[in-house]
Amino acid sequence: DFLSLLTSCIILVIKGESSVIDHMLSWGFASSLCDLLLNAQQSGRIGGPFVSIMRILHHLVSRVEAIESVGSAKADIIRILVTYINTGDQLPKDSTIAMELLKKLYQCNYSRCIQHFIQMAKQNDLPNVILNRVLTADAAMLSEVVHPSALRIYAVDILKAMLAVADEDYSAVLRALLDAHPAWREYREQSHDLFITVSEHRLSFVIRVT
Repeated sequence: DFLSLLTSCIILVIKGESSVIDHMLSWGFASSLCDLLLNAQQSGRIGGPFVSIMRILHHLVSRVEAIESVGSAKADIIRILVTYINTGDQLPKDSTIAMELLKKLYQCNYSRCIQHFIQMAKQNDLPNVILNRVLTADAAMLSEVVHPSALRIYAVDILKAMLAVADEDYSAVLRALLDAHPAWREYREQSHDLFITVSEHRLSFVIRVT
């Protein structure tokens, strides 16, 4: 609980003072967070420590400089997040945060790292993980997930973003994969409003006072 509160305070500082991000990037903070995320995963601390790092990264990558810092990090953020989503019989509780973080990376099509992210998506089979684990997940698979409707929205957004920025050859392969998958046919044309319920239409990352 203390770590969650401390993380929320860090996020409020980042959101309230944009110059803080400049300092954090100059110190190599985004790259260090990727290293910490990998360490947390490898040591089995995919609860509070892992989620706290994802939350901070989620707010840092609102700027292209931060995305490029993440893309040049030694630790592969795409592999880390795909491994997180693809672990266990159920989707992890905070899969929605991981999916939104991926969405921010792939929607930044003017980043110099975007083709690197596309290449890592291919190597880590991200499209099939999204199609076969996220979009086809049943109620049991989603039972622990916070905001499962938003999870699907971000999943579709990632695939559309990849189609938009991938080179011609991979875009054709990806489109063929998507068009052949029943889950894509179900979700690709849907409005976001059909997925987000009233109870879910609120800020995802706030300080919760108990």
